[in-house]
Amino acid sequence: MSSEQRKVATCIIDDDPIFIYGFKKLLQLKGLQAKIQAFGNGEEAIDFLKDPRNHDNLPDIIFIDINMPVMDGWEFTRVFEEIQSQ
Repeated sequence: MSSEQRKVATCIIDDDPIFIYGFKKLLQLKGLQAKIQAFGNGEEAIDFLKDPRNHDNLPDIIFIDINMPVMDGWEFTRVFEEIQSQ
């Protein structure tokens, strides 16, 4: 096993910038190696995930707020299920 730890690609979808800041800080304090992408609503995240140019930057894990404007967490989940692997 190599001494270099792989960064986990992490996506956080939340309309509260304070929460996003706190989430990033928590990961940093816990020493977790994470490459974090943040989106203000589900629609922004879906657009990113569907864009073929982002194929190499897809997240390993997604954290999402349920209650947001534009596209909430439930709507995101329904649309996300329809995205097919390419």
